[in-house]
Amino acid sequence: MSCKPSGAFGPVFLRICLGLIFVWAGLGKVLTTTTVTGSDVTLLKEMGVTPKTATVAGATGTPKAADSNELEVSNAYLLALSLKKAAVPVEAEGGGKMQLWPDALAKGRLPVYAAYACVLTELLGGALVLLGAITRLCAFGLACTMLVAMWLTQFGPAIQSGKTVLGFLPAHADALRADWQPLMLQFSLFSAAMALVFLGCGCLGVDRVLFGKSGGSPKPKAEPAQ
Repeated sequence: MSCKPSGAFGPVFLRICLGLIFVWAGLGKVLTTTTVTGSDVTLLKEMGVTPKTATVAGATGTPKAADSNELEVSNAYLLALSLKKAAVPVEAEGGGKMQLWPDALAKGRLPVYAAYACVLTELLGGALVLLGAITRLCAFGLACTMLVAMWLTQFGPAIQSGKTVLGFLPAHADALRADWQPLMLQFSLFSAAMALVFLGCGCLGVDRVLFGKSGGSPKPKAEPAQ
């Protein structure tokens, strides 16, 4: 169980960073709520999400029926809404229509299932990465989550608008503006997750207990004697 100092502790710090951030993000989607109105309520109803049937107290203290034009949902459903809207073709710069999410994955309750799959990946994957358990597989799942996030919120909308740098980056006027911060965070998390895919758990992880000193990494071949 001894760890060599060179490189063995690096993955541990990556795991702590990724694990805490993704568990925090996943909990935020599950434990916090947002009230949606208008067309968003209609889209949620199409996905099988309906207003609560419980009554709420009115201004006079008399119970009244819950407003069908408003719907309070966990923030996980906001992700489902984003996926549903991303499947709607938008006029792209230069002609033609472009959609950011396949129609086949936007039908029925599929956006809701995809949203919960994302939340589960963040919560369970983040927790397992923090523990150093099944590190490579969980880190790959987190990396894929960040790829989808970058496409839906950064690259895809930039390509649709035609305002890009290098053909896919958002064309923000100032390279130091706060507009770049979400993309920089997403790319940093993606890169850290991919680093763990190649490095494994490092020291002090469950994988090291299960797989020995390799931490799940293939054992290096012995060099032939000269």
